[in-house]
Amino acid sequence: MREEDEQTRGLQELRSMIFHILRSPPLPISFPTFSLLSSWSSQRQQISPAAFGLLFTGISIALMLFGIVTFLIGFVLMPLVFMLVLLFYFAGIVSKLLEIGRTIFCWPLSDCNKVAPGQVRGKMSPDWGPVVVAVALFILLSPGLLFQLPARARVVEFGNMYTSGISILVHAVLYFCIYTILIVAIGVHIHAAA
Repeated sequence: MREEDEQTRGLQELRSMIFHILRSPPLPISFPTFSLLSSWSSQRQQISPAAFGLLFTGISIALMLFGIVTFLIGFVLMPLVFMLVLLFYFAGIVSKLLEIGRTIFCWPLSDCNKVAPGQVRGKMSPDWGPVVVAVALFILLSPGLLFQLPARARVVEFGNMYTSGISILVHAVLYFCIYTILIVAIGVHIHAAA
């Protein structure tokens, strides 16, 4: 019985504080002190159960409206995302078909297959350039191994053996940029002699 009285009293205080906050003008910039809180509890205003129900009905309707807006934004954007995925699939299929067509139709015409009289055609050696560049950059750009950008205390620290999420992201972008420059723009190729 006593627990119910304490719970009821706690709910009534909570209810009156919520109602008082909603009806009162905004507080000044300074934070309320303990004396202000005690004056709130001493000046409790009674609220009817119907008003309390209407308060939470309004809160529920506001939350439902926010949910509907979020759902509509997702519903509008979903076809765009679906079309983007289909575009990437289409680009991948076209790329593979072009590669297959190039292999079938252009392979007999390429200069690699022309053999001078008296020479034996050998296997073409694989290109190890991208592999070597990737491994070297992975070792050089591992965050914290040789350097860390950005570091904890400074912009750059050398050999601290620590890492963070932002430094992983920065090092990944650096890795991508340097790898793309070396492989695509410069065209590093390493062929092993057979």
